[in-house]
Amino acid sequence: MNVAALKSIDGVAFSSLSRLRALLVGDPAEQRLRRSLDALAVMWNSPPYSNFVARPSVSICGVGGLLIDWTDGEAAELSFSGMPGKFTIAELRRSLRMGAGACALMTYLNPHDREFGELAQVALENKHRSILHGVHLSMLIAGNSLAIEQEISSQRDLIHLARLTVAKTRVQDFPPLTIFDHSLLELADKIYGFQALLMRSRIEDSRKVEREFLNSMWPAAKSSMILVSGSFRNLIRFSESGVGKEQELDYICRSTMNLLRALQLENW
Repeated sequence: MNVAALKSIDGVAFSSLSRLRALLVGDPAEQRLRRSLDALAVMWNSPPYSNFVARPSVSICGVGGLLIDWTDGEAAELSFSGMPGKFTIAELRRSLRMGAGACALMTYLNPHDREFGELAQVALENKHRSILHGVHLSMLIAGNSLAIEQEISSQRDLIHLARLTVAKTRVQDFPPLTIFDHSLLELADKIYGFQALLMRSRIEDSRKVEREFLNSMWPAAKSSMILVSGSFRNLIRFSESGVGKEQELDYICRSTMNLLRALQLENW
């Protein structure tokens, strides 16, 4: 799916934080979360429950700290925000493999004079997956619930999280909810409507400290966004850790796993 800040190229979903930033310029703070989730292709439930996320989106937004962007048009090519030049998805895959191969170079200083890609292949065939720590990615998870964000936070020994704050900000006024189970939509709608009715009379004129408390009272199902960064190896570990657990966490981790596989560094 291709939307304002997300584009799929050869089976890999990329997001552009530069495009997202530009899209939000001038928007009221309380509209920015919904606008962001739309721009990042989250899947919404059908009316009358269209304020509830059905499935989050997961995409690659950076490589080695450099922000991904792309050229417009059918034959889109990738680029790094703020830098000249462009490259294809095949060239990105090759460069990532070279980054892993550079770690393998250090083992014996390459006595067989192999190219970086071949060095990576040999190392991975021999189960030396530690070379994948030499490749760093940033991934954007959009539309996750706060409950699952807490689960992902427990992986901070593997990955870094940049989280959407709930403190003293209008961005979190009346947020969407993430509801995976369709049978609970009617109940969720009633809970949301009741809480919104109580909140509306207080939050408009609230002080910053009061708003922080009020926005922390929304259910743990409220929708959010996370920017996750880590080495390719640790992102594999993160994706494997959530499979078979909570339905939403399982979905996010399988989506992450599929993205990593689509980069074709290793058959795993």
